[in-house]
Amino acid sequence: VGDEIAALFPDKKPKVMIVTDSGVRSAGLLNGIEEYLKNAGSELFIFDEVEPNPRDTTVHKAAELFNAQQMDALVAVGGGSSLDLAKAVGVVAAFGGNIADYDGMGKVPGEIAPLIAIPTTAGTASEVTFLAIITDTSNHVKMGVGDHKLAPKISLVDPLMTLSLPRSLTMGTGLDALTHAVESYTSVVGSPPTDSLAIQAIELIAKNLPLAVENGRD
Repeated sequence: VGDEIAALFPDKKPKVMIVTDSGVRSAGLLNGIEEYLKNAGSELFIFDEVEPNPRDTTVHKAAELFNAQQMDALVAVGGGSSLDLAKAVGVVAAFGGNIADYDGMGKVPGEIAPLIAIPTTAGTASEVTFLAIITDTSNHVKMGVGDHKLAPKISLVDPLMTLSLPRSLTMGTGLDALTHAVESYTSVVGSPPTDSLAIQAIELIAKNLPLAVENGRD
């Protein structure tokens, strides 16, 4: 991750906000990431207050800190909640307002701060999508902020990051991945290429998920 940040900022030592949750941090999954970033000369600020189904209030808090600390880039580490929140933080930090102002598709007016996504679960695929799901605490609904500008610049997908997951999360996120594959195969806009990938995913998950649930170090 240090090399990737350096490539994104060849002419400066960037200030990087790591967006994560307290469980990922306490599990020690940030240790190597912090080391690589510091060795690359980056100054770090860690925001570890991401909750499940991330809230708009958390987005605004993190965005305010991002701007106050004059951060240059975002590194999201965790499950879909952390990755989605980092996308939303990038929007509010860059363009202000309330994240609800960007609910829907194609409402982000320009580029956000570069985002590197490092997933720690198998299920959401937020590291390769341009959608952020955020809870609107005023109306008690989930918003979908979608725009191609939200897609992470870089995704670093390392299976070793999933080894410390509790058994229940290994099972739940694996079933989430299975659901995505089934949805793709049954979609009315599917095609032979997507069907072949979906079938392969279903076969791989059916074969390997029980083994991973039984032994999380496998």
